[in-house]
Amino acid sequence: MQAVIVLVLVGVFAFWLVTVWRVKKRKQSLLIIKAQSKQETIPAVEQAFVATIAQLNMERDVLSSLAQSQDVAKIWGVRVLAFEFECEVSPNFEKHLTQFSELLEAQLKTQKVAIPAFKSFALTDIWLRDGRLHFDVAENKNEDTAAYIRDVKRVD
Repeated sequence: MQAVIVLVLVGVFAFWLVTVWRVKKRKQSLLIIKAQSKQETIPAVEQAFVATIAQLNMERDVLSSLAQSQDVAKIWGVRVLAFEFECEVSPNFEKHLTQFSELLEAQLKTQKVAIPAFKSFALTDIWLRDGRLHFDVAENKNEDTAAYIRDVKRVD
């Protein structure tokens, strides 16, 4: 009887260890994927941003360099590969926001073609707050991100 109890306890402990190991591996893999996505997204966004500003001749309306401010996944879910970017802009920028948004999205789509390793990029949100331009860009690389892009587009 004691041997059976010991075997059951050993089995439960082994199962627990395997489960903990699998969860840890999954989290580690997700961090690697997210870091890789960030490395791919940042240069693509920077190139698209610079090209859009130049095309609109708005260099003097952008008052600071573009910065990646936060990971959108904190809000939408850990597997969503989307990042928020921001920079300081002049008050004049607001009247060009729609045109800027359309051109930036077009530039992001050309990044997909220029850099074939990338699946595609999507501008999912853009807004002005306190003199700062904020926008979210998603790298459409997995089903969770694709669902996020669809959901955001539906809300708009």
